[in-house]
Amino acid sequence: MESLLAREINYVSMKKEEFQEEARKKSPLVLRVLEEPKIFIIGDEDELRRLLKKGSIKPFKPVGTQVEDLFASAEKDIKASQEILGLGYYGVSRDTAYEAMLKTGMALMFHHGFRPEAGSHRLTIIRFAERILGSKDRHLILEFDRLRRSRHQRLYRRKEQASKSQVQKAVKTAQELLKASI
Repeated sequence: MESLLAREINYVSMKKEEFQEEARKKSPLVLRVLEEPKIFIIGDEDELRRLLKKGSIKPFKPVGTQVEDLFASAEKDIKASQEILGLGYYGVSRDTAYEAMLKTGMALMFHHGFRPEAGSHRLTIIRFAERILGSKDRHLILEFDRLRRSRHQRLYRRKEQASKSQVQKAVKTAQELLKASI
């Protein structure tokens, strides 16, 4: 987890009863934990419980090199997207960059022991990635979600053509998302 967050994590494990006893004794450590802002690794205090209860995510144990394979496939998709962009097929290039982002998000979920449930799984992948990556990569998540909505418009409403600059931004976002996730 430290390598994923690129920072040291200091933790102390206590049972609920021990924590309550330390709080009663006004332990400096416990008082600091209670008073200082908290950094949640995934969502807020109840986020994981809500996602599991809602059925948006399910526990999952990846098999073999499944996580690494997804990251590698995402990297290949990014390279393909760049090549396709060079040929001037902007829509295909954008869709391939978006596919790379989805694979990156799936790899993150698998790495943390979850998978999305069928239904709105694309949005679930994005929200999970947002919880894992946090506010420092919010711009990547916003672009990822914009591409999801854009895809929906293209498929179901036959709207929105891709411009070269939009595709370049999508490819760059896919690269940065992959780098932030590995």
